[in-house]
Amino acid sequence: MSISRTDRNTLIRLTEDFRLKSRIGILHWTWCFPQSMLGIMLLFLLRISDHVKLSGYPALGAVIAESNWILTGVSLGKYVFIAQGYASQPRLRLIQHELGHCRQSLLLGPVYLLVIGIPSLTWAVLKSSGFFKHKPYSWMYTEKWADRLAERMNLTDIQ
Repeated sequence: MSISRTDRNTLIRLTEDFRLKSRIGILHWTWCFPQSMLGIMLLFLLRISDHVKLSGYPALGAVIAESNWILTGVSLGKYVFIAQGYASQPRLRLIQHELGHCRQSLLLGPVYLLVIGIPSLTWAVLKSSGFFKHKPYSWMYTEKWADRLAERMNLTDIQ
């Protein structure tokens, strides 16, 4: 039985895709363990207390959870949490931004919470409290970098 060149190329692509996803999955639970652990704990709490709509972004191995308990968006390792009720375009833009933070997590690993998480949370709280009104949200290095990392993401891959 012979296999066509197209079938062989498809099989090779799928095998390489599986290997990449396996490596990313391992990274999430080793290199990114602190934030991934916090993310799964938050997901568990949201699942027992609220209806959570789940989707995913396979290219990063990310899980996207939409909940009424989340005010805007937060990314913890492979887990991206956003508020329910956003219109289509703002929702996709927020998901894209939070996936940028997911990529930061993969790049920074165990220092992500110190370098990105805490400063980003502090910035969000200060902005929502009325401080730095003259500065755009993307002024903070954590947010600007997340936006840059997310620019080339294909959001049609969200499942």
